[in-house]
Amino acid sequence: MINMENLKKQAKELVRLHRAGSFHLACVAREHLPRFTRWSDAEILAADFKLSDAQALIAGQHGRPTWAVADVARAVRYYADILGFEVLRVGDAKALYIEFLAAGATFDTPLHRDPFGPLGFVVTDPDGNLLGFGEPGPGANPDG
Repeated sequence: MINMENLKKQAKELVRLHRAGSFHLACVAREHLPRFTRWSDAEILAADFKLSDAQALIAGQHGRPTWAVADVARAVRYYADILGFEVLRVGDAKALYIEFLAAGATFDTPLHRDPFGPLGFVVTDPDGNLLGFGEPGPGANPDG
């Protein structure tokens, strides 16, 4: 399963490598980004290279045309069929966690209580998107 937090870190690292003049980055960019296909290493390293370029490069490395959710209908089916979504309000995070666990969900962050009180967890969907669920901590105003 792809971890989006790691991919975000990788994208930022690719931008840093470009700024540092990494010839390896130039080779990888040429391989995965169509606009760089015919450019020399020097031309790629002199070009503007944004975070969106790094994200597109990573998507290409993973066989995806874009950084975004590749198949929205599939993601929605996962949310409804595997996770049982009807309404996104969470009243009992522990019960929901156990339900998702029994359904075979993949967790990025297991059920835990934050130092400031809320109980929650993070689920990873089939495309590596992270969905956080939690309940208000002790003394929190449930209306906002």
